[in-house]
Amino acid sequence: MAHKLYLRHLRTPGSTPVFANPGTSEMQLVYEIGRTEHVRAVPCLQENTVTGAADGYARMAGKPAFTLLHVGSGFANGIANIQNAGRANSTMVNIVGANATYHQPNFPVAHRPSRLFAGRYGRAANRIGIAQS
Repeated sequence: MAHKLYLRHLRTPGSTPVFANPGTSEMQLVYEIGRTEHVRAVPCLQENTVTGAADGYARMAGKPAFTLLHVGSGFANGIANIQNAGRANSTMVNIVGANATYHQPNFPVAHRPSRLFAGRYGRAANRIGIAQS
């Protein structure tokens, strides 16, 4: 599963924070983060806070920062700080959840922009899993 692949890349010596504003589509990943010894969730109330905290962490710690955002609209809310991080050469890995496949036609704004925006505000945009339920 995609969430286990993601967590395998986060496991490093010391605690790796994941700045998060998850929604229902990311609950399996949140569950796995809670079970993982070297990964620490840092919940934030809004996506701008998530991406701003991640950028600050990357700048201060000198290592990549990880975020967990809820669908495309959540990614869009954090774009300003993602752009700031890019201009400062901060390394930020943004994981954006997806709606269940049967919801995607009903919520085009929440799902489709994430890959479109990610290509413009990042160096890579990949889909590592598809939400099925």
